[in-house]
Amino acid sequence: MRQIIAKNKTIDPSTGDLFVISSTFVKGWMRKHGLKGYKTSGIHNSRATKATTELRDHYFDMVDDYVKQLHLEDPEKWPWKTFDELPDTHKYNMDEEGANTAKGRAPAVAAAKVLGREYQPRLWEVSTDGTMSFHVTDAMTTRADGKVGARPHLPVDM
Repeated sequence: MRQIIAKNKTIDPSTGDLFVISSTFVKGWMRKHGLKGYKTSGIHNSRATKATTELRDHYFDMVDDYVKQLHLEDPEKWPWKTFDELPDTHKYNMDEEGANTAKGRAPAVAAAKVLGREYQPRLWEVSTDGTMSFHVTDAMTTRADGKVGARPHLPVDM
């Protein structure tokens, strides 16, 4: 906003100076319009462009084919014929994440809620080189029914 005001030379009629926007005004405006500030995480352009709906759908088609194969091989041990029949308590997702050591990413503004649901907790910013000075990885496991697995931890005195 400040850049737009400076570029357009928007003058505050009460002072005759360039219009100044306070952080209080910005926060109120964002709240009024359902926006929220987010920190972004870097993702290399070559990786970001590969994330397509076609690739996602292909992945879940392969999962469904695998579930069907397991059922054909041993219906006693694997009673579910399709992935949709598999109970949510049996569907797990493990999401590894690396600590982003490429600090200084620009903050972003995005919708606070999408279709009435909280928006994702992290936004991605395409980076130019995708490199980090060092890498730390942790993982979070979630289940399709919404349960979150406890994160493992290392004891202090090993």
